[in-house]
Amino acid sequence: MRRIILHIGPEKCGSTSLQAALTGPSAAGGQVRGVTLDPYALVFLDSDPPAANIVDDLHRLIGAHMQHHPDLPLVLSHEMIFKSLALLAVLTDIAKAHADDVMALAYVRRQSDLLVSGFGQWHFRSPDRLAEASSHLRANGLDADLFRPVERHVMAAILGGWQVGRQPSGHLYFDWSQSLPERVALLAGRGARMSVGVVPQNAGSAALVPDALTRIGVKPHAGQGADDRRNPAFHPYVIEAVADAITAGFPMPGPHEANGFLRDLSAHEAAPPPQTGFLDRLKAHVDGCFADGNARVADDHGLPGDWARPAQVIDRAAILKDMAETAARRAADRDTLAARRHLRARVAARAWSDFRCAPG
Repeated sequence: MRRIILHIGPEKCGSTSLQAALTGPSAAGGQVRGVTLDPYALVFLDSDPPAANIVDDLHRLIGAHMQHHPDLPLVLSHEMIFKSLALLAVLTDIAKAHADDVMALAYVRRQSDLLVSGFGQWHFRSPDRLAEASSHLRANGLDADLFRPVERHVMAAILGGWQVGRQPSGHLYFDWSQSLPERVALLAGRGARMSVGVVPQNAGSAALVPDALTRIGVKPHAGQGADDRRNPAFHPYVIEAVADAITAGFPMPGPHEANGFLRDLSAHEAAPPPQTGFLDRLKAHVDGCFADGNARVADDHGLPGDWARPAQVIDRAAILKDMAETAARRAADRDTLAARRHLRARVAARAWSDFRCAPG
């Protein structure tokens, strides 16, 4: 049977780890062949009509695979595929021209984790998104300066709507109970299917990759997943310092800039991560808002039930009270908090200035 797997992401759901494991000549011990698709080509494929030269290129790529490795599953991967139903449709139609079995592979995670992860990769270095979050707090009578940047981001999503958590591209699809059925229906109408997994918490690719291989239909081999490749994770205090510097008006790198600089700063940050009790409660409330929909997704796709349950049940009245009480408690230390914030901002700004001025 000729098989094609469309790994469709979405972003912030393990795609970097999966692409590292599923592409290249030695992928999965030679049990699969995989290609990470060119995002620029996908943009043209997502046009109306799709770019004919890109369509032809994909047919040639798949045809060559089927000629030389007809018994090996072919994985075509890119996280941006999830964003566009039209793109998914085009890729499915192309794949169906070559394969007996076409399966889309997607991974999901808790909505609160997506909010925090997206902030820690993109939004902490976006002046517009930082200002947007603070504006939602002010509109609800809360002093944004009393809260850490990541707290403001999650609070703004609760207070101002989930659109606050949209990606830099403007896409928002983390209500899985809505976005997944749309894609399942599209695939079914084209004679294809969907397999959905959950990104393991705190396990990295050591658990994610074997799960993906099992869904693809090949046997995980010893050590698979040991290469724990993922998007850069910056130290919480580095994220905070950069956000504070931007808020203070200092020039800092933008959402897709200077990851190496931020990794270097993170490597030299010796302080333990800040306490996250308040943030954990915010996240629990977010997950509670999506719990019913996530439970339906778990039932539909055979996912573990505990994935859909929030860490604790906190209703809207309780989280709003928690926000107000946390603000009141921290207001007593307003001057100390401001001094720390200003110091972090100046240190981050100086580090970025030195980095840009360094020779070479």
